[in-house]
Amino acid sequence: MPPRSQFLIAIVGILIVICAGLTYNHFLKPDIPTDPPAMTHPEKHMFELAAPPKGNFTWIMHSSAATIKAGAELMAHELSKYLQRAGWRVRVLLYDCPGDNFDGIEMVRMPYRAPLDERCRAVLAETDVLACQNMDPEEGMKIAEEFGLPICFFLHLDIEKVEILQQRWNVPVFVVYNAMTQHEIVPTIHEWTVVRPHVDYHKFESLNTSKAKTVTLLNCGMNKGGHVLKALAEMMPDVQFAGVKGGYGDQVTDGQGRNIKYLDHTDNPLPYYANSRVIIMPSKSESWGRVALEAMAAGVPVIVGDTPGLRECTSNAAPVCAQSDLGCWEREINRLYHDGADRTEAIRKGRARVAELKAANDYAAFDRYIEEKVRPLRQRNINNVQRSPTNAH
Repeated sequence: MPPRSQFLIAIVGILIVICAGLTYNHFLKPDIPTDPPAMTHPEKHMFELAAPPKGNFTWIMHSSAATIKAGAELMAHELSKYLQRAGWRVRVLLYDCPGDNFDGIEMVRMPYRAPLDERCRAVLAETDVLACQNMDPEEGMKIAEEFGLPICFFLHLDIEKVEILQQRWNVPVFVVYNAMTQHEIVPTIHEWTVVRPHVDYHKFESLNTSKAKTVTLLNCGMNKGGHVLKALAEMMPDVQFAGVKGGYGDQVTDGQGRNIKYLDHTDNPLPYYANSRVIIMPSKSESWGRVALEAMAAGVPVIVGDTPGLRECTSNAAPVCAQSDLGCWEREINRLYHDGADRTEAIRKGRARVAELKAANDYAAFDRYIEEKVRPLRQRNINNVQRSPTNAH
């Protein structure tokens, strides 16, 4: 065959192969989706789809959940996580600062009783909303006034920040109560709202308490009723009692007898709930009652002290005894410890109360509150505040 003919045949063959390939890709190839390059890192893509930035929310605190696992600190951390997911940049200026980050929340060491350093001042200069808890309120006000910031005071104790509640200041003040009864006890002249502490109910609801045997007190401080636990163990030798040491304050841990034991404070209290047949909260004062809600979510009957916060928190889902009325505590333990109609009804009421609080999303409401009411006052107020060159606090 002449060379010219061979060349033409080769060209025709190549064209046939190309056409066959194009036909396969267009008509015959299986429809298998391929992720574009931007989707090769799903977590990064999810982050890009998060809520748009809303502003800078800054805490000033003496202690936090990074160092103390107590109700106020846990609430502040949970709220911080929620606001961060909702689009706020959350930072914590903290005296007792263990590092730059805790569980995804940025932390900055704040000098104690000394002028603010350059890093703190830079954070505050960027801040839109300032929040304060567990520190001298006068110190918080000095910072808010120097930087022209609207400030949210979180109230957890009946006697806390009374001087702030009834005075006018050079910056907008917002009071955040952790229960409605707190506002009734210590009202304020300022704008106020209520943010009840959230509980991660799911992890408590999944507990198996079928083998539980103890009557448990979490936090054996005097206010929490450590001495009541000790007395009840002496009165009821056939019942096993357990006292979990709290993360702060002096603890009453000198109970004697084979039917009482003391357990160490831990970041993971779930095993203590799983081993509890009844949980008692004989508090002298209590502004809310996280432990009660955790117990009810776990299906454990709870008995609470006669305080406005505990009454509001449990909302008739738990019997109430005065701290000093040992006979009441003994009767209620006997009534709820054993299987029967009383115990079943207590568990049912507890779970119903938990369902009510789940439906009321206080953290989402606070997100809207600061976005609509608090943050707009930042720019309006900043030009009206005379800043001083230094701020000793």
